[in-house]
Amino acid sequence: MMKDVCLIIIFNHRYDSNIKKIKELYGRRFSDIYILMPFFEGGGETEGVHVITVYDSSYTFSGYIAQAYELIPKKYKHYFFIGDDLVLNPSINENNVWEYFEVKDKDSYIKEIIPLCKASGVKAERLYKQILQPFRKNNGTEWREQIPGRSEAFQFCRDKGIDAEQRISLKWMLQRQLKEGKRIGALFRLLWCIPCLFLNHGLSMPYPLFKGYSDLLIISSRDMKSLCHYFGVFAAMGVFVEIAIPTAIRMVCSDIKTEDMINKRGVEYWSCEKKWFEDKYGCSLDKLFAAWDEEVLYYHPVKLSKWQ
Repeated sequence: MMKDVCLIIIFNHRYDSNIKKIKELYGRRFSDIYILMPFFEGGGETEGVHVITVYDSSYTFSGYIAQAYELIPKKYKHYFFIGDDLVLNPSINENNVWEYFEVKDKDSYIKEIIPLCKASGVKAERLYKQILQPFRKNNGTEWREQIPGRSEAFQFCRDKGIDAEQRISLKWMLQRQLKEGKRIGALFRLLWCIPCLFLNHGLSMPYPLFKGYSDLLIISSRDMKSLCHYFGVFAAMGVFVEIAIPTAIRMVCSDIKTEDMINKRGVEYWSCEKKWFEDKYGCSLDKLFAAWDEEVLYYHPVKLSKWQ
């Protein structure tokens, strides 16, 4: 018999002590909880949840999902993934997750999917090493035999009416160099454009590439197998996870829900905002839950090793 949903927590790094905290946070709200923990020794039932050991980098945690897929029972209509430092609205549970995210049977959910050259927050060095280079340089992965080729992928996007750039915007690329860090350092980083363009064979986009926040996903059982194949291939290539996951979802999923299609939102706090957020609630989960805005789906990051 198919169950509606399982909750899967993705740990970017190994924090054994946080397994118990995950159980305390979600054990009463979700019957089936799985934790994907890199390099965890043992695996199996731990603190009342099922821990799956995975091996990959936090930069390519799409590989965690691909590795774990065969170890998670195929009895769920949806697979609900969240990062270990993302805290869900305390009212969300296995019975109402559909209501909060407005997800139907065949829908998959991701916060956003943005064509690469329209996205912000792409670091200059990452663009070179973890986004373009994997598609251009021999990395020991025979990925071309595993996913549609460049021409086929772009044709798929055209047929589906998907906005996918075939050329990289030079203006956008230069902006990535200049916006990162201090001005003097940014000028030196402009030199990255030379090897980047040389390696990339000019301004041709090597594949239809999309960017998106990937610390919360809801994946339909219909899409899981095909998505995990893409996830694993992209991880083996070394494609940065916030490119790998949205690109795979765009190429595989027919029915995609994003945050701009629903009436609620997730909230991310970075840099100085993160310090303000922690000070506001004194790193107390009880205080955070007591003041929770019902229109907020989650807060991120909330480091469980710091919050009590």
